[in-house]
Amino acid sequence: DSGWSGSGTAVCGVNYQWINVPSCTADPCTPSGNVANSNKAAAGSITGKTAGTVLVSCFMGYSGSGTATCGTNGQFNKIECVECKMGYYQDSAGSTTCKVCKKGEYMNENKATSCKLCTQGEWSDQAANECTSCTEGRYTSETGAGDCKYCPKGRWSSLVGVKNFEECEG
Repeated sequence: DSGWSGSGTAVCGVNYQWINVPSCTADPCTPSGNVANSNKAAAGSITGKTAGTVLVSCFMGYSGSGTATCGTNGQFNKIECVECKMGYYQDSAGSTTCKVCKKGEYMNENKATSCKLCTQGEWSDQAANECTSCTEGRYTSETGAGDCKYCPKGRWSSLVGVKNFEECEG
């Protein structure tokens, strides 16, 4: 079969046992590598023989890690490390997916290893790439808020981005 080498003839001995049983050996794969943003970025860093496997670990801020397997065609399957997009992050190397920034967090850069918190007077939904100021009549005194609160009954603010209820006028 393709990907394996070996030859010979087995002979049935007088004791009903096989003599000179040939063996098969796995053929070497063409070395590969060049998986950018991973532990296998160097050319030729992925090596092995047919059916052999090599773990490719993407760096923090990227996803797509996996196992490169040497096929019977003498080639390794392709593994690709993809940068985490805005609103997502990856704080661990070797991950297959990026994590989503939670409500009250945001990330306005690609390849992030963490999310940033919204400041007082701002909020965000999950996977946000920016925070939104609280609208008129609303406020938040929290850092990392997922929404804004309404001004207390009988009070109002015509300002946006209000940071505490005391800024709501009575």
